[in-house]
Amino acid sequence: MGSGNGDTDELPLHQVTLKSFSLGISEVTFQEYDHYCELKGITKPSDNGWGRDTRPVTNISWDDANNYCKWLSYQLGKSVRLPTEAEWEFAARGGVKSKGFIFSGGDSLNEVSWNFGNSVGQTHPVGTKKENELALFDMSGNVWEWCSDWYNATYYAESPSNNPTGPLNGNYKILRGGSWSSFSVPHGEGEIVVDGCRVSDRSSRNPQMKGADAGFRIVIED
Repeated sequence: MGSGNGDTDELPLHQVTLKSFSLGISEVTFQEYDHYCELKGITKPSDNGWGRDTRPVTNISWDDANNYCKWLSYQLGKSVRLPTEAEWEFAARGGVKSKGFIFSGGDSLNEVSWNFGNSVGQTHPVGTKKENELALFDMSGNVWEWCSDWYNATYYAESPSNNPTGPLNGNYKILRGGSWSSFSVPHGEGEIVVDGCRVSDRSSRNPQMKGADAGFRIVIED
């Protein structure tokens, strides 16, 4: 987990061991979230005029995503929650089938993700780009994904090796995976780093904040 040549908050590169879990093959869609809103009498989030259906739900806060998980837990009779940052990265890397790609599913950004260079400034239906080694879609690009952890830039230096769940408290929640607005920037001696879409890249946001570039996917505990 982490990277030796990424941002400083990706240091140090370290090994973690996780218990078994099941992760959604795609981000939660508007179709799924709208159904929840209708049953609960909740106002549906805006789609920015881009369309709903199988596009990933956006304009929801961390609390909104967490409440959806709680509701789905009750509906299924199983524990449904947001992934931990470690679970998310393990899955994005391809798990035990990982081939060590820069992005989730490959080294070609446009092949595996909707990003600034090909998204035309909006989300796209889930599952329309190449899947990763675990047959998971959109773990790079399309929308940033809320994780359960609080953010701390130096957490990796003190993270437990078994099932890390992040700091006990904080001001910002973890976001992973990049989005349709993630772009390439020059870095170092001619190297190109793609913000957000790398499997090890970390981001964070106020848990109350809602944006057109952020959604989530779920974990069901085995």
